[in-house]
Amino acid sequence: MFFLLSFFYITLNTLNPSELKEKGVNEFFNKDFDTSIKTFQQLEKITNNNDYESYALYALGHIYGKEKLDTKLGITYLEKTLPYIRSKKNNFDSHHLTIYYLLGEYYYALGNIDSSECYLKEGFNLYLNNQKDFNLPASFIQHLSNIYYRKHEYHMSQVILDYGLQNLTHTKSSLLINQLSTNVLLNDSIAVEKSFKKISQNSHTPSSTGNQFYHMGIYAFNKTNYEESINYLTLFLNTYKQYLLKNTNDFFYSTDEILFRNYYISRTYLKLAECYEKIGEPKQQLEALSTSLEYYKKVEGLTHIDVTSIGLQIFRSLKDYNETHDVSSSINYLDSAQKIIDDNFLVRNDTNEIMRYELMLQQYYQGKYAATLIDKRNHYWKSYQYFHDFIWQQQKDDDQLYHFQELNDIQDEWIDFFSKSHQETKDFGDLAKALEIIENAKSNILKKRSSGLIDPDFMTYIKSDFLISDKSNQKSVSPRFSSENLKEYFEENYDDKSFISYYYTNQNFYRIGYNEGNFYLDIFDFEDNALNKLVKVFHESNYFIERAFIQDLNNFGQYILPNWVNSTDNQRLVISSYGKLNSIPFEVLIFNEKYLLESFAVTYSYSLHYDKKYLSANTLHEEVVTFAIAPFANRDLKYTENEVKNIVTDSDLLINKEATYNSLQKALSNKKYNVLHFATHSIFKSIPQDSYISLFPDSSSKTKITFDEISHINLQHINLVVLSSCQSGVGTFSKGEGDLSLQRAFAYADIPSVIAGKWKVNDKASAIIIHHFYKYLSEGWEKDIALQKAKKLYIEDHEHMYYNPMFWGGLVLNGNNDAIVPPSIETRLRKLLY
Repeated sequence: MFFLLSFFYITLNTLNPSELKEKGVNEFFNKDFDTSIKTFQQLEKITNNNDYESYALYALGHIYGKEKLDTKLGITYLEKTLPYIRSKKNNFDSHHLTIYYLLGEYYYALGNIDSSECYLKEGFNLYLNNQKDFNLPASFIQHLSNIYYRKHEYHMSQVILDYGLQNLTHTKSSLLINQLSTNVLLNDSIAVEKSFKKISQNSHTPSSTGNQFYHMGIYAFNKTNYEESINYLTLFLNTYKQYLLKNTNDFFYSTDEILFRNYYISRTYLKLAECYEKIGEPKQQLEALSTSLEYYKKVEGLTHIDVTSIGLQIFRSLKDYNETHDVSSSINYLDSAQKIIDDNFLVRNDTNEIMRYELMLQQYYQGKYAATLIDKRNHYWKSYQYFHDFIWQQQKDDDQLYHFQELNDIQDEWIDFFSKSHQETKDFGDLAKALEIIENAKSNILKKRSSGLIDPDFMTYIKSDFLISDKSNQKSVSPRFSSENLKEYFEENYDDKSFISYYYTNQNFYRIGYNEGNFYLDIFDFEDNALNKLVKVFHESNYFIERAFIQDLNNFGQYILPNWVNSTDNQRLVISSYGKLNSIPFEVLIFNEKYLLESFAVTYSYSLHYDKKYLSANTLHEEVVTFAIAPFANRDLKYTENEVKNIVTDSDLLINKEATYNSLQKALSNKKYNVLHFATHSIFKSIPQDSYISLFPDSSSKTKITFDEISHINLQHINLVVLSSCQSGVGTFSKGEGDLSLQRAFAYADIPSVIAGKWKVNDKASAIIIHHFYKYLSEGWEKDIALQKAKKLYIEDHEHMYYNPMFWGGLVLNGNNDAIVPPSIETRLRKLLY
């Protein structure tokens, strides 16, 4: 034995580096992996050539990771090559790029998603900086898009795929499959059909896996076409099995790739089980679940985050099946799922976005089937915390909003549980949790913007070192209220104000209030018809209303407002609205025979979380300095000339043909202004990004400012924006954000306070109210009180308008409601009497 080992060692030593490399490669392709390892280890040992050494380390990393399934040792060898690669300036070899790809793949398998992403980004930048040495690496595009797909960031995945498909000379079928799967989950019917057609044109080859049929099965399922889904999923299984039979010897498959085939089959049977559940076939459902579990067992030994996820889904589905069909079992499937999670953390040392999503669902299921209320409370709260942190990992705005919609039912269940638990136990912690979850469902993109986070395109993303999942950054942008700091927050900031937060589901309205040191939580039936009736009148307003509408305002006011509004000593009210309620200015609601305006100065909050960060954003100035713009004063908005000339001098004004985009940009470069006033048309579109503010129609300049362009205007010195224009405070409602109105676009631009119109503004009435508002604002009154006093004075001077709030009720204040200037002596005296 000693002689044989000595002979082997002498033989290796007689070979030069080039021969050793060739020998190791041949042994690898002959699947003699152990011998190949020894050969490449010898090459690493004897060579003084960095290129040979890096290749040996690359080969060892490949063999250990993909054939010996020792992912961590594979990483160790691959990372040894990085100092040399990073020191090179040119003349790169293809395996240098492959090293980054493998590191991305291995770290992904281990669940270290940030590390995977960083290496893939570094490798792609190596390509960008050395394109003469490399072709565009489609594998990097595929893997990065897959990472975001698995992280449930489908819009970000789509951004990455679009770059690859637009820049590749020859379209890679795997990218088309990824594109199809993303389009399916985003429910983009036109894109799904186009992707499927492209794939079908190239799928009649032995190398076709049939994966497109699996994704079309998902698409049909999401469309509730369950029989069609079953047909597609069955077609995939048949096609995939034929693919495996046809391609056994014509391609070199690594050990991990062969094992991973079971994952694709397992997930398909799991989806088949869901189909059978939907069509009421429990026997076939259980059979499909059992088959899914069988294939999972074949691959569960492979360290891979996707395998972990499918195992968790299978066991949760089995738990649901047993509970639904009252099947007793000696196996606690949620315990089985928990064991997968526990085993996962023995291998992985971070909580990545994929696992955070799974942990959220695991805690939700444990809460759903908990035996005691205490356990249910603990599991539901943990589930919400994972959801909260998961949402804040999303890089694209649309992905954040997608998950608020996708997980809507779970959020509603949390809110309902904690609200009802508070009503039963009077535990303040439950009220605090309900309010936390409700407010977290509002203005998430606004919170993201206010924290300096962007909505990246591909090149911004790929060239940036920043990862949104950086834990310190997450803490700074993602506040959470505990029951303790919730009390402290309101005690410090609501001494002279009251607060009401609203939320509703298909069944219930939830109202949580704070008034004079006390918290209130009410649950009452959701009356959709009454709400829809009001919203319709406001949206279609032509300023004239039926007499019965006043009674509708009274009925809805009695229904939606708490009793304490009639007895409190506070005269300022902050409302955190939700959904269709965003279309209603509460000031015009009648409670105990008075408009709410008569008792309260009202401000609208984007969300409690946003307000917590920006409550102190207001800066006191020496004087209110306003810049105004009125492009249509000599056309169809003739009263806007008086409106703006009553609040500013001619030098601080752009009117008619002067009111162009370029002139506005130039004027705003003057930092003396702290208020920006628009007296113009604003156009609301169903697609928020198409909404705009109209400027003078000049062919030599831009004639409008769109939703997205607002954030590009230099507004850092502006404290308040007034949009004296039609429907500037109206927008398409988005779960997780709110109404995507032009008013919100200015909030995205970091404007602390915005006044906007909820319906078609009457320019004559608006001019009068605005004139009074600026007078009170300049005297040092708080913004909300100044607007309230201006409206009340208008009504006093126009008594016949008291019963028609369409003329005076449309302008509302959102955001910070503090004064802009210190109060004058006269104002201080009046405040004592206010």
